[in-house]
Amino acid sequence: MKKLTIILAFLVSVAICFAQETTKEQAGQSKADQAAKNTAPFSTDYFKKKENQHIAFVLKIVEGRISREVPTLELRTGKMKKVYTTGSFKVSWLDNKGEEIGSYSMEDPTIARTWEKPEIKKVEKGKFEIKIPKDARISVLVLSNEGKELNRWKIEEQVKRIVER
Repeated sequence: MKKLTIILAFLVSVAICFAQETTKEQAGQSKADQAAKNTAPFSTDYFKKKENQHIAFVLKIVEGRISREVPTLELRTGKMKKVYTTGSFKVSWLDNKGEEIGSYSMEDPTIARTWEKPEIKKVEKGKFEIKIPKDARISVLVLSNEGKELNRWKIEEQVKRIVER
């Protein structure tokens, strides 16, 4: 009799567990169905919209320094995500009156951290990108490090050309 009671208790507990899992699955499925119903179908039109673009400047590093050569501009799809918040290297963009429209700080792009000794090395040759918003008001790009201005480029014409595309 004891064996029968134990077996019955076991079967009832298994049935309850199975019923709970089925209920959880159904609840999850109904949430997924609701999300699918409320979400617009995927479309690449997001990337074609002009307001969902930003500008990337490709700069060169020559002999451990940022080249004075005017950087090349590239129009990129997708909104610019501000990923940089700290560092001594500052990127600023100004209007034609010299007023700062925006800026952000980042780590110095001419320095690389390695596993080798010494762990911090100067990059002698390479390229890096500076991202700024797509804004026709931008006239000047300024790079500074530890409060000292490194480079300044007048980019008004290039920005207007790329914004009008």
